[in-house]
Amino acid sequence: MKARIFIGGLSLLSLSVAQAALDNASVRLADTVVTGTGFEVASLMSPGSVTRIGEEEIRRRSLADVADLFRDLPGVVLSDSDTPGMKRISIRGESSRRVTIRIDGQTVTDHTDYGTPLLIDPAMIERVEVVRGPASVINGSNAIGGVVNIITRRGSDVPLETYVGGGYYSATQGYRSNAGLSGSSGGFDYRLSLSRSEHGDRRTRGYGELDNSAYDNESAALHLGYRRANHYVAFKAERFDMSAGSWVEPQPGSEFNLDFPRRDQRHYALFYEATDLSPVLKKLSANAYRRTVDRDFNNNVLTQVPPVTVVVDNNSLDEQLTRGLGVQAELELFAEQTTLIGLEYMDDVLDSDKFGSTTRITPVGTVVTPASASQKADQQTLSAFAQQQWQFAENWTAYLGGRYYRVDSELARSTERTAIDSDDERVLGSLGLVYSPAPHWALRANLAQGYSYPTLAQLYSVSPARERIFYGNPDLKPERARVMELGWRYEVPQVTADVVLFHTIAKDYIDRQQIDTTPDGYLPPGNAALEQWQYTNVNEAKTSGLEVSLEWRPDWLVQPHAAVSLSRREFDYGNGYSTWDSGLPTATGTLGLRSYVQLGRVSNEFDFFVRGASGAERKGADRSVEDREGGYATLNLAWTLDYQERVSARLLLGNLLNRSYRPLDELPGLKRHIDTEITLTF
Repeated sequence: MKARIFIGGLSLLSLSVAQAALDNASVRLADTVVTGTGFEVASLMSPGSVTRIGEEEIRRRSLADVADLFRDLPGVVLSDSDTPGMKRISIRGESSRRVTIRIDGQTVTDHTDYGTPLLIDPAMIERVEVVRGPASVINGSNAIGGVVNIITRRGSDVPLETYVGGGYYSATQGYRSNAGLSGSSGGFDYRLSLSRSEHGDRRTRGYGELDNSAYDNESAALHLGYRRANHYVAFKAERFDMSAGSWVEPQPGSEFNLDFPRRDQRHYALFYEATDLSPVLKKLSANAYRRTVDRDFNNNVLTQVPPVTVVVDNNSLDEQLTRGLGVQAELELFAEQTTLIGLEYMDDVLDSDKFGSTTRITPVGTVVTPASASQKADQQTLSAFAQQQWQFAENWTAYLGGRYYRVDSELARSTERTAIDSDDERVLGSLGLVYSPAPHWALRANLAQGYSYPTLAQLYSVSPARERIFYGNPDLKPERARVMELGWRYEVPQVTADVVLFHTIAKDYIDRQQIDTTPDGYLPPGNAALEQWQYTNVNEAKTSGLEVSLEWRPDWLVQPHAAVSLSRREFDYGNGYSTWDSGLPTATGTLGLRSYVQLGRVSNEFDFFVRGASGAERKGADRSVEDREGGYATLNLAWTLDYQERVSARLLLGNLLNRSYRPLDELPGLKRHIDTEITLTF
């Protein structure tokens, strides 16, 4: 029913857009993007499905969490694995493990089984670019679902500018405060940002208050830059510390608790950029970075089968060290045609220590069995890539790309299995085609490949969870994907439209299967009652869909907008069983009406919108239902106020009808709530 409502609303809006297109064909200056091609092109001319979220749009959003920036993009779904404050991005049904996260073009890796969380102060962000669909030729490994590239802010264009801000979020009784200063003078530019937020347990309509769902974080970031003629160098440093609980839905006969008391991140980066070095070398850029992530993870399980009680306590301490280098050049080997060449190197080292105990309480006594383990693993990735822009005829532009990968992984030390290594070499390609007979619209076709090498956890780890223990598999093959897209973009002052049809085929999916005996090379578990599971390549997935973004800006009091995704996804488990119940909602999206009101020097924007999704069900390889959630729709009202770019205030009235809902792979939705934020700039 909700899917039909979305389609009906979209059809009405499309008819209105078509009329506006006939009435007004003047050109609107397009934004530029770099993530889809590796070099700057107009959004209209990008061969892939790229969405840009600019600085003004970020300012208009109420953001308790930076991931909320992406909630209304077609094809994008958020997940948090029941851990608030650590939201992740899923694109076109691909889990966050298969989505590449980049900050200023540098890949952020996470070798857990969940994928990379979005952890950054929203005040640091200048713009965000999101590529939907496989994009590993330009953006590196893991870009099977897509890419999120966050570009951070540099110094302001005045000698000194300061800001202070704060927010309150009623559903968690949380707050966020931030402050910073920035400026530029004599070729130098700088920015310093500080932020802190604390959130209590989440309050929901159907589940009440969620125990152990509180979280807090604090961050500090520094940017220093210097420009001389056509050369620019910059240093960036960031610290982001957080702690979070994890809500677990109660189950009869057992208690299960998860905590992340510490996830501390440190990031240091150097950047160099030069332009117009010669008639052939138009741009040269290089970067180097070092990132550490220190994680502390606890899980406790209490199971009671009278007269026996079993308590399992596990604590994991790990440090991930990532070092990376990148260099790329934009050449003009042919007149007005850009050639991009580049080289990237990344080294991930994961050092883990685990401690635990199993306590068995019976009428005859108590037995405590301690356990400990240690492991160190390393993964090095070297890749070289090239992309050629080719305008081979009037109105026609092609983009041809290729990338070579070399990945080497090694288990250097482990108390749980013998040392071992693995490696892979791969060549990927892409081909994009754009036809633009007029400056305000374009048709595009795109063929691209995605590639995701197994994480260190999937290759080598031993991870207990509840009544199970999971083993890595050093024989895993990389996951691969390819996408075929057809799209249309249209942009004039009154209308922006982007429509895309896509079909993605992904193979060698990594999943977990139950096994009868301990895998070769591993030590048997200390608790013989644990179910044994291992990572293995078992899945193939085919996804087809339609994504639509529309904005109509007539000279009316209200202006309609829509962002809708309709998609189907089939899992083939390789055991003779396939299913369309893959956990992907058939319909997701947002429909709304915006209104802009100018009162003297005060600009006001009102957005009255519905956000929703159809129900979804996920079945496993044994045909059992692993997860199921119903469809939902929430009614919301947002108000943004700006006064001369000095005072900015935002108010969100969320879930106005106080609906009870829970998106798949997310915590239960917030009850009716109010979010307020204000920023003062001096």
